[in-house]
Amino acid sequence: MAARRLKLRELRQVIGETQAALAEKDLGFTQVAISRLEQQEDVRVSTLRRYVEALGGRLRLVVQVRGEQEREIDL
Repeated sequence: MAARRLKLRELRQVIGETQAALAEKDLGFTQVAISRLEQQEDVRVSTLRRYVEALGGRLRLVVQVRGEQEREIDL
């Protein structure tokens, strides 16, 4: 079964974190910058990793090519 896809804003809300509280962490973004980030369609992997880590998570990248077995890529 595939995992439900979440937008960054939804992920943050599910965890119970506010933009303001996230901005206070060592993310290097203001609340306004976090708001813009959550609306972007194309986010750099390094930025996404910092965002997820600030939420207390770990970013995993899984690739599946031509129906083959999924493989996790170390970042």
